Amino acid sequence: MFWNKLIPFLLTIIFLISLQACTRKDEKKEPAVFKQQTDILEARPQQKPVNIKLKRSANGEYSWDLSGSDADEVLKVDKRLKESLK
Repeated sequence: MFWNKLIPFLLTIIFLISLQACTRKDEKKEPAVFKQQTDILEARPQQKPVNIKLKRSANGEYSWDLSGSDADEVLKVDKRLKESLK
C-alpha cells in the first residue's frame, strides 16, 4: 500500500522536474547575428554554348561554322580550333 502512493508521487516529481528543465528560459541568450560572406560570387546568367559545325572537304581540309551569343567566346573557340587542327 505504501508503494501504491509512492510510485505516482515519484512519477509526478520526475515529470515536473523534466517539464521545468524543458521550459526554462535563459536571459543570457544572445540574439542571432547574421554575417555576410564576402567570398560568395555574384550569380551570373548561364551563357549559351558556342555551336560548331565542322566540315571536311574531299582534300582532307577542315572548315567550320561557329555561332553563339558571346562574340569573345566565339573567337576563343575559333582560335582553339585553329591551333588543334594545324
